[in-house]
Amino acid sequence: MYKNVSNKSPISYHELNVANFLEEFSPIEIPSDIYEEVTSKQLEENENTVKQYCDERYQRKYGAWTHEMKCNYIKSVFQNQIYTPIVLHPITDKERRKQNIPSNIKYACLDGQHRSNVIADFVCDKFGFTGTFVVDSKEYSHVNLVFSKMTEREKKIFLNRTKINVGVINAKCLDLRQCFISINDGEALNSQEKRNAIDCYMSEWTRKQSDNHEVVFKQLSKVSTKIHRMADREFISKVLLSLENLYDEQYIDHTDATLNAMYNNYTESSCELTKYVSDNLFASLKGVAETMRRTHGCPKIKIYNFWFYTLCHFFLTHKTNEEVDTLSIDPELFWRWCDDRFDTMYKDSEMKFRHYQDLYDEGKISKGDYTAARNKTFHVNSAWMHKSNSFKIIVDLLAEEFDGDWNKMYEEYIEDTHPSELREVV
Repeated sequence: MYKNVSNKSPISYHELNVANFLEEFSPIEIPSDIYEEVTSKQLEENENTVKQYCDERYQRKYGAWTHEMKCNYIKSVFQNQIYTPIVLHPITDKERRKQNIPSNIKYACLDGQHRSNVIADFVCDKFGFTGTFVVDSKEYSHVNLVFSKMTEREKKIFLNRTKINVGVINAKCLDLRQCFISINDGEALNSQEKRNAIDCYMSEWTRKQSDNHEVVFKQLSKVSTKIHRMADREFISKVLLSLENLYDEQYIDHTDATLNAMYNNYTESSCELTKYVSDNLFASLKGVAETMRRTHGCPKIKIYNFWFYTLCHFFLTHKTNEEVDTLSIDPELFWRWCDDRFDTMYKDSEMKFRHYQDLYDEGKISKGDYTAARNKTFHVNSAWMHKSNSFKIIVDLLAEEFDGDWNKMYEEYIEDTHPSELREVV
């Protein structure tokens, strides 16, 4: 399943009760009074309770578990029915220096981040247990009961009777990325989760964008519901890949092959547009998303509106002459202008589509001519805007709209959105 590069056993397994697990492998900072109660160990001065580091290369995004899932796991701990091990690997000196990991943290989590955090969060009263469990042959039912409010008997059983299975990887024997993929064979990793495990510039950059601009992707249709499976990081990759190629007037599909190639080949110096995407494009959309959430009750940003705004923003930033002050563009005003422009182009294209439909129905044009005309309409292709063919069609239609002059688009934006007395100032 994975490459063992030494003769040692690849993983050594240990059974620990919850108290010992938190003492040796706590993933969070536990308040000293709770730590001493749980572990029966007094903390030394300035001692940090965190012993386990979350290596984002090998983790699905934390926070994917619902309250019900957390409670089900706590119940399985109470009933001593923990079968899946938490897998850790020792942190090397190279990793410690690269990621600036404190010396007190000895291990990084390869599998089991949610399980580790749920245990620690529960003893710290960060959520309450709802459900039933059996103690001394008697079933108890609770609703949102935090750990500190449990009986002393329940606490002792949870901390001391149950066993957490921990696997520690031999630091010298495994290809960690392949091990991570093999461990997750039971619940298959998707393509982006595998890309995220590549130790490269792109995986780090997309993680950073996901964190910095979370509000955008939480409101983005077809992305927001799958963020826990890294749909946002994949979408971020697609945006950069599209714009990198558009900059060179090329078009490329977002296949696994093209995305994998980007992750494997791109370096910080080769990604000239990363700063624009992160500091300009996403930053402007962040302001738009925050305003929409605050004033309109969290409406979803439609994928096609996102792409249309992205294209217009990109052309103003990269295809106009130096006299155009793109910093003067107000993101919310420009979003509304793009939204109106999109609706106008969509309706015009829909009318053309109906015209071709009528001609075809009346037998005045062939099926081939109808199909060719249909495939060039904004109306049809907007739903597939991320596909290279549709992407090019929509870019061409935008260019046609402004006679290939992106300065003209800027001028129309100013004309449409600014009172005449302010235009000269802008």
